[in-house]
Amino acid sequence: MTYPFISEVPGNIGSTRLNQHLRQCGITLNPAYEIREDATRISMVAQGLGATIVPQVFPEPIPSDIQVCQLPIPLERSICATTLTAIPQSPAVAVLLDIFFETARS
Repeated sequence: MTYPFISEVPGNIGSTRLNQHLRQCGITLNPAYEIREDATRISMVAQGLGATIVPQVFPEPIPSDIQVCQLPIPLERSICATTLTAIPQSPAVAVLLDIFFETARS
């Protein structure tokens, strides 16, 4: 069974890297939709409008009725965080850093 592809809007670094990676794997996708927000793409998948590719560290829970698959050849990206050492971190920054470190360990 095939599904229409719901793509990220072309031109940003994420979609450019993904398309390069897929081409290197011999895969060319022709998007039926080009959507800026990951959450909107997930919502469209939940409505049965197609399939999409989102980062593994997706900030919202993916609905349980959506099948999640890994890319056949993983695409990795580096994420870094910087903070000032002389200023205490706000609770929000501390939580974000905890999430980054937990993800990096798994």
